[in-house]
Amino acid sequence: MFALNKPPALYWSIKQKANWLERCIIIHSILYYEMHENIIEDFQFDKAGKQLLKYKKQLGEQEFKQTEYYYVFKDFDASTGFYIYDRLNKYDKKYLTMLAEFTLRNYKRGK
Repeated sequence: MFALNKPPALYWSIKQKANWLERCIIIHSILYYEMHENIIEDFQFDKAGKQLLKYKKQLGEQEFKQTEYYYVFKDFDASTGFYIYDRLNKYDKKYLTMLAEFTLRNYKRGK
């Protein structure tokens, strides 16, 4: 689900991978906590969170501050995604909820 060691992600910078993981974590948090849908296992979410923390360390705080959703993940510790939705600004809530709905529709079609 979160394979970042295969093309095209293989060729992304650490910052691009961090941006992508932030978005994925938010989408799956919305699915789980707001829409009450679970399409990935908890261990996959935990793994993505730990990978994001690894990228944060590799980037350093200054560069991590430049990621798209830093304002949501600035003190993220990968223990939960419960508070993520509430931290989003109005625009991002709408946009990422649409992506979560799209993701869910595609997941259900694939079943």
